[in-house]
Amino acid sequence: MNEISKNIGITRHFVEKFLMALEKTYVVLYLRPYFTNLGKSIIKTPKLYFIDTGIRNVIFSHFDSLDFRADAGSLIENFVFSELTKRLTYK
Repeated sequence: MNEISKNIGITRHFVEKFLMALEKTYVVLYLRPYFTNLGKSIIKTPKLYFIDTGIRNVIFSHFDSLDFRADAGSLIENFVFSELTKRLTYK
């Protein structure tokens, strides 16, 4: 949160509220790390994934081909996560 607020030039509080709104509208999902130690699981920072990688590209202003992107690995990881999430059935 601190890094995002510094890079964009807005307060951490605004970043938290914005990300919470994105999560509640199912634009992003948080994935908490798995540890058998519950305390460690709570302390560690969750990963943030965009359900729509197009929105991710707009936010980061990157529209180049994967061959020319420094964040290609993150984009592919995000894509795989979003596709797996879309195929889950919740009971």
